[in-house]
Amino acid sequence: YGYVLGVNPPREVMEGYLRRIWQDYKIESIAHITPGLFVARMATKEHQELILKKGLFMFDSKPLVLFPWEPKTRISKATISKVPVWMKLIGLDLRFWGLKCIEKIASNVGKVLKLDEKTTDR
Repeated sequence: YGYVLGVNPPREVMEGYLRRIWQDYKIESIAHITPGLFVARMATKEHQELILKKGLFMFDSKPLVLFPWEPKTRISKATISKVPVWMKLIGLDLRFWGLKCIEKIASNVGKVLKLDEKTTDR
């Protein structure tokens, strides 16, 4: 189950989005619990695990927050204290493209998790 952080997309929009991004997995059904909160039933437990392991999905530049469902799970929107963000450092001089410089600049926002390939290759 899950939701988009900060917005409550209409049911039809969310269902179309989920079917598009998870087209490689068989979705048996999508149910909407409350505005913005949904449960997607996958054909197999393996499909559920693959989606959860795949990482971060974005909806209109906002993170899609996903949780595994179990029969005793109480479905609700969890309090989120950390959110991964993608930063673009436009106009950054090439001499500052090293990992240590990027980490120092980004430390004002949080911890660097990953750099894109173009940045690491300078």
